[in-house]
Amino acid sequence: MTLPKKFYKRMQTLLPQKDFDAFIESYNRPAYKGIRINTLKDPQQKCISHLPIQTYPVPWCPTGYTIDGDIRPGKNPYYYTGVYYVQEPSAMAAAEALSANPGDWVLDLCAAPGGKSAQLSCQLEGKGVLVSNELIKSRVPVLASNLERMGSANGIILNAFPQALADRMPEIFDKILVDAPCSGEGMFRKDPTILKQWSQEAVMRFAGRQRAILDSAYALLKPGGTLVYATCTFSPEENEGTVNHFLKKYPDIHLLPLSLKGVDLTGFPEAVTPANPELAKTQRLMPHNIPGEGHFIALMQKEGSPSGSPKLNKKKGVMTKITKTELRQLSDFEKDFLTEPLGRNLYKWKDELYQLPQGLEPTWFAGLPVYQMGLHLGTFKPGRFEPSHGFAMHRPAEGFRYQHAISEDDEAYAYLKGHTLPDQANKGWTAVHYRGYNLGFGKVSGGILKNHYPKGLRIFKNI
Repeated sequence: MTLPKKFYKRMQTLLPQKDFDAFIESYNRPAYKGIRINTLKDPQQKCISHLPIQTYPVPWCPTGYTIDGDIRPGKNPYYYTGVYYVQEPSAMAAAEALSANPGDWVLDLCAAPGGKSAQLSCQLEGKGVLVSNELIKSRVPVLASNLERMGSANGIILNAFPQALADRMPEIFDKILVDAPCSGEGMFRKDPTILKQWSQEAVMRFAGRQRAILDSAYALLKPGGTLVYATCTFSPEENEGTVNHFLKKYPDIHLLPLSLKGVDLTGFPEAVTPANPELAKTQRLMPHNIPGEGHFIALMQKEGSPSGSPKLNKKKGVMTKITKTELRQLSDFEKDFLTEPLGRNLYKWKDELYQLPQGLEPTWFAGLPVYQMGLHLGTFKPGRFEPSHGFAMHRPAEGFRYQHAISEDDEAYAYLKGHTLPDQANKGWTAVHYRGYNLGFGKVSGGILKNHYPKGLRIFKNI
């Protein structure tokens, strides 16, 4: 791999000679692949015991594993159940550093494609609120689809400018993750197209964008709250330089010591002028001394104590309570097809039914570009309720009265391709599961299971 001359010289200056030689040599090795177990589906050890994949623990992420390079984890039926998320090992470090607690209000400010949001959702264990925001509109459906497959239910997906979000929701988040858009130097080995697009001018443009995003993150963070700033680049301008600028601009922000297991390289205090010893509390993940690609992570805290309940700018919302007719349709569906009722906090958006995180009011997000609020349960059609794919992915198989069990890969792939399946045992809405983990819904009539796997997700090529 031929590296840009300016990049090569900068890294030679940044690293001691021994480390630099090892760093350059790392480009002769393939990038690492990884998966992270989705503990929303089942306990970790139960999930990992099912997988026909040789795994090796990722030191800094208890639920993360590297896998052999010739394995295609995205082609395995278990992938479509959401039992695991395919994720580069270093990318697991930022959410691990933030360490959300059940009940927290958490913001993933630059969330697509969704791996870090899915990891934070696992940490929350279904309690609290996770807001996943993505500025680039075309990337939002991928974010939503990934969180849907993982079975995440307590999330709000937005397509908002960070500043617009800060204006509407000041100081309400306990934890914020800023996985900032960057020049992507840490991904050269994984994606050579990034290498072709690199320039020092682009590095400086990204640094300016990162500073603006952190301004919004500051406004959104509660006093006493914590913030993780992360990039997948090596440039000091985007890493230590951006953090140093943030610390100078906001004196009530300070760095917390960060000690990720298996990571022994700190940030470089001398990368800024004058040198700032505090920057040694940040960490750099470098491909020559860890099983992963390049990342930079800083953990920060806002001084002070929360002032009580968050003050939210409330506006008239577009979500409404369900009508008596719709309630009867929903009750009929519950009685016929579910083993447990849906629960509370149900709201309708047009004809779509959602279950909001406990204690959340839909008016709090009114006026913002909301893509999805809470768990999408399904759609009210004339005279009936039709469940969504997300509902199937969230609720375990035993939560449905009728189940179509698949144990063979060929039948799983047939379902994922949209084929009908023979089924003499069930009727109506039926959860289709692969070895105990749901793939989606089918609807059985006359001994045939009509496929309701979403057309946009179906496999059209042989695996």
